[in-house]
Amino acid sequence: MAVRAPLLLTVAVLGLSACSSSPTPPGARATVSPAISAAPAPTGSAPAPAASGAPFAPPTGTPAPGGHEVKAGGRTIGGIAPGLDLPPGSKVTDSIVTGESTTVILAAPRPAAVLAHYRAKGPAAGYTVGSDTGGTLALTGKRWQVTVTTQAKDSTLTFQPIAAGDPTEAVTPGI
Repeated sequence: MAVRAPLLLTVAVLGLSACSSSPTPPGARATVSPAISAAPAPTGSAPAPAASGAPFAPPTGTPAPGGHEVKAGGRTIGGIAPGLDLPPGSKVTDSIVTGESTTVILAAPRPAAVLAHYRAKGPAAGYTVGSDTGGTLALTGKRWQVTVTTQAKDSTLTFQPIAAGDPTEAVTPGI
């Protein structure tokens, strides 16, 4: 059985008041320890789902400098590595954009098609394949690191700029 926050807060405050060793004098206000806090009471309805369809998607931040925007399924996603895009027919289920990286989760196309897209487009756009093992592909180039990780039904893409002088900037292919 679910307990609503206002009821829980009332029970907690009443319980603390009942445990008090001395009664509150008339006209005085009872106090509660500052260590106890409660979240604001819900308005009676569930939180509205995020625009992406994910119920608790974090807010989108500022894309990393040097990346560009792509459009997929009516959404615009920033912070994509230069020269790369999302595979044709991409269905984005979620995206997280920070000033340091962009992560995109795709429900479509199938994972094998996502890997094939980046295996072809990455080197053609000037990226070096650092590793290609099973369902994971790592590309490095243009001061960016791109990781494609696939599961049975979805794919996760991470685009992250590499700071000048960072040792990962000089990744040797195949290692």
